[in-house]
Amino acid sequence: MLLYSEGRKELDRELDYFLTIGGIALVSGEPGVGKTMAVRAFVAGLDPRSIVTVPLSAPLPNLRAFLRTLVLALGEHPAWTTAELLAQVRAIVTPWGEAQKLLLITLDEAQDLPQDVLSGLRSLLATPLGDPLPVRILLVGTLSLPARLRAQAMEPIAQRVAVRVRLFGFTRPETEAFLKESLQDAAKPFADDATELLFHRSRAIPRVVAALARLAQRSAQDHDGPVSADDVARAVAEFDLR
Repeated sequence: MLLYSEGRKELDRELDYFLTIGGIALVSGEPGVGKTMAVRAFVAGLDPRSIVTVPLSAPLPNLRAFLRTLVLALGEHPAWTTAELLAQVRAIVTPWGEAQKLLLITLDEAQDLPQDVLSGLRSLLATPLGDPLPVRILLVGTLSLPARLRAQAMEPIAQRVAVRVRLFGFTRPETEAFLKESLQDAAKPFADDATELLFHRSRAIPRVVAALARLAQRSAQDHDGPVSADDVARAVAEFDLR
């Protein structure tokens, strides 16, 4: 259901726009809201003949390690120094512009990237002479990531963020649809008050919704009838949800 939520549709629209205009895109949200899944689904729909995607994730201890990993992913033997690696990446991707081909770098858990890696991303967007490179950078992280970019030291990167998308949880109808679709093989449906309680206590975060639903289903095995609000309350207690 996450793939058909309103949040996912907005994400796709914004990222399509980002690929057109260039720069950096920032996708943020609480843990469990489905950021990684949604970005992967978006990337899966791209034409690999025109957009080469390199998915990376923290930890990447420094800029040199990041660039070495990137060069290896592009099928080349990496140079030694940071400056040589930057020149190597530029040499690889510069001809792509004439062929209408893009390099899309996705960085998951980007809130954990060292500052020199985040700061060094701008070097991948343009040549030393300022000519734009056919590179797009997609940062995916928790809500601490946009907070990091608001720091004064991060202003050169923040200025290059062309698109910002924050993913939220399900709406109330989406939560109900998720329960019906994902648990359609379960023995019992959810009563209306159980769905309402689960929606509020999970804050509609998909991962939490799924976990509470499984626990509530297990609790409901001890009685007749649908999954009740009491079953959800016991699930919340077992999940130790604050």
